[in-house]
This record gives sequence, C-alpha cells and structure tokens, in this order.
Amino acid sequence: MHDNSVRPPAALRVLVATLSALVLVVLAAIPAGAMTITFIRHAESEGNASGYIDTQVPGPELTEKGWGEADTLPAKLALAGIDAADFDGFYASTMIRTQQTAQPLLASLGRDENDLVVIGTYDRDKPRSVAGIQEISAGIFEGSSQEDGLGRLGYGLAPIAWVLGARFVRIPGSEDGNEFAARMAEAIAQMEAAGDANEDGEVNVVAFSHGATMMFWTMMTVDNPDLLLMLQHPLENTDVVVVDKNDDGSYTLKSWAGQDVAPATYPVQMLVNVRDLVVAPQTALYNLRQPVFDADLEAVGQTAVQGVRDVGDATVKFVSDSVTDTVDAIRDLVRPRAIRSEEAEKTAPAETADLEATAVEVPAVEVTAEAEPESDRALIRQLKDARAERAARAEAAGTTVRDVARSTRSELTKARGELRERVRGTVSDAANTVRKAVSGKNKKDTTTKDTAKKSDSGTDSSDKSAA
Repeated sequence: MHDNSVRPPAALRVLVATLSALVLVVLAAIPAGAMTITFIRHAESEGNASGYIDTQVPGPELTEKGWGEADTLPAKLALAGIDAADFDGFYASTMIRTQQTAQPLLASLGRDENDLVVIGTYDRDKPRSVAGIQEISAGIFEGSSQEDGLGRLGYGLAPIAWVLGARFVRIPGSEDGNEFAARMAEAIAQMEAAGDANEDGEVNVVAFSHGATMMFWTMMTVDNPDLLLMLQHPLENTDVVVVDKNDDGSYTLKSWAGQDVAPATYPVQMLVNVRDLVVAPQTALYNLRQPVFDADLEAVGQTAVQGVRDVGDATVKFVSDSVTDTVDAIRDLVRPRAIRSEEAEKTAPAETADLEATAVEVPAVEVTAEAEPESDRALIRQLKDARAERAARAEAAGTTVRDVARSTRSELTKARGELRERVRGTVSDAANTVRKAVSGKNKKDTTTKDTAKKSDSGTDSSDKSAA
C-alpha cells in the first residue's frame, strides 16, 4: 500500500524545525520574573510585653498596644512609599500574632481574611513545618529574658554564625542554619508559585513574620548585607524589610525599617563571596541527609552528584566574582583621578587664554590702573620661569639617570666579561692540570715497564751463560 498523503518539501520541514528550535532557545533565555518580598514584623504580643523569649507555636496573641500598632500599619506603609494595593499575595506565619497583625491591613484593602495564606501547616505534635516563616525556635533558651542575660546571648549566637556562613551551628534544642535556610527557601518558593505575576512577570508579596527570622535570614541571604543594621537598628514591632529576588535567584536588600540600603562595598562583596563558597558544601551535605536516612541508594547517588556540581559551581563563581569585584573596586578608585585630570586639562587652556586676554587688554587700560596688569604680567613671567626651571631640572635629572644607566650598564658588561674570562681561565687550568696528571702517570708507567724489561733481559742472559 502506498501512502497517498502529500508531504511538505524537505526544505520547508527543515525551516519549521529550525524556527521551533529558535523559539525554544528564546523561551529558555527569557529570565524568570523577579519577586519583591515585603516582610513585616508582627505588632506587640503578650510575649513581647512579658519581657521573655516566647517562640512556641502558635504562641501568644497581640496586646492592646499591639492592636493599635496593627491599626496604624496601613498608614505606616503609605508613609514609607509602599502601596499595599500592589500586593498580589498576603502571607503569615503559623503564629497567631502575625495573623492578627495582618487583619487591619486586609480590612483597609477590602480583602477577606481568607486571602491571608498561612505558610507552613501547624501541627501541635510537629510544631516545625518543612516550610515556614515562623520565628526561630529558641530551644533551651525558651523563656529566657529578652533584654539581657545568658539566654538572649545564647539565642542569638548561632544565627550570627549563620550570617557568617557557618550554617552547621545549631541552637541547642532547636534548628541549625541549614534547616532554617531550607524552610525559608521552601516558603518563598510557595509564595512565588502562588503569587499572581503582573504584566512584567514580577511577583509582589507581603509576608508577616518575626524579628529574628527577618533579621538573620536577610543578612545570611542577600548580596548586600549591612551587619551594622542589626546592631544600630534592630527590628521593632511592625518594622518593614523589603527584599528583591533577582532573576538569577540571588537576593538584594532594598530597605530596612524605612531606611534605603546601598549596594555592597568591596569588603562586603568579598565577605559574601567567601560566605557563598563555604555554604555550598554544607548545603550539599544537608541535602544528602534525608536520602541516607531513607536508605535510597539511587537518591543518594543523584544528590551526591548534584552536590559535587553545586560545590564546583560555587568555586568557579567565587573565583569569577572575586576577580570581577576586585577589578571593579580598582577601577572605581582610579576613575575619579582620571576624571579630575581630564577636567584640569580642559580648564587649563581656558585659564591661560584668560590670562593672555588680560595681558592683551592691558594697553587699553588707563595709566592709573597699570599696576594690576603689570603684576599679572609679572606673575605670568614667574610661572613661565618656574615651568622652564622645572623642565630644565627634569631634563637634567633625565640626563643624570641616563648617564647612570649607561655607566651601570658598562660596568655590568665589563664585570660580566671579566667573570667569563675568569671562568674560562679556571676551566683551562683545571683541564691542563688533569692532562699533566694523566701524562705524568703514563710516563711513569712507561719508565717502570722499561726498567722491568731490562731487568728481565739481564736475568735471561745470566741464565744462558750458566747453562
């Protein structure tokens, strides 16, 4: 049976295939839409008012003062230039105080309470969800003073280590930096996936979270961390932190409690480069943990291979970013000097022209005003004389340097020649000595042999006579 269907020409099929491939390449090259996350710390809770650390889930409710702070939050956002109507996603932690803080803002926008999504399903038997923006668990420091003492110091010590890249450090009785970063990453992925992107492909969400979570996650994640902000302006109730997630997956801190944050300086860039380098192997080992516990050999192999790739990529990125940041820093130091030099060169002719114009106009000035033009001419002469003297000194210095260079070169050539002759003489003397020694030995051996022959000849003659 023959196929009677008409097939398109081969050239047309090739063209369609090529266009399809180009479309796929273009689509793959289009970066994913960026994301803006506006973190808002909850209003004052009963735990804050008590003065003790309270990180249990679901935790205490807002105080009367806290409800007042929550009511003023819409005005606070507007004063900071943040339009709450632009939020396309509203999220809160599993703790009651964050959910209550969000209610007045939702009401001001005419949104239903059900529009607020709780990140991380709360389970009393498993208070720590795989994903969540809840407060960092205080562990054994739960119930300690918030203001001073060993509990406050111990609670913040491990997160500070996370900021510096040591994510393996664990809060006793709580989570380590890898676990904290993993649950935050999963929570942000959920917000990004559920958010309604605008026409530019950007997602803009608001997340009601907690002080320690917001401060330490930001500083251990963004590319421009300002560690002094945590010391000079720790986040108060209803303070706002705005973070941008870039197309390449990195994060940039835009503002902290109403204060704009500048791009990273060179020392901060190098700190971030080192941080990302040391974090990569820790993350790779953390990702291996679950497959090992599950005894899934295939998953272990795949995760191990991916971990090696990630560490390799992090190493290459470290070298590339460090070189780029160093070159940019040097360029920034040199560029202002070059700009000043160019400006000086541009203004110098104009100044000279003004002086010359003044000198030309001197004859037209009345006699009573000749003293000032004369002083100008004298100043010009002094400048020319100084320039000529400086040029003469430079020429003399140059001549001296050239003479010294010639003399030094001549001395080196002479010394090199003498050294060569000495070496040759030494080698020649050694060769002659060896030849003499060998020649003398041969002569001595020959004399000894001749004497022995004569002796043997005399003995033979005597023997023959006796016979």
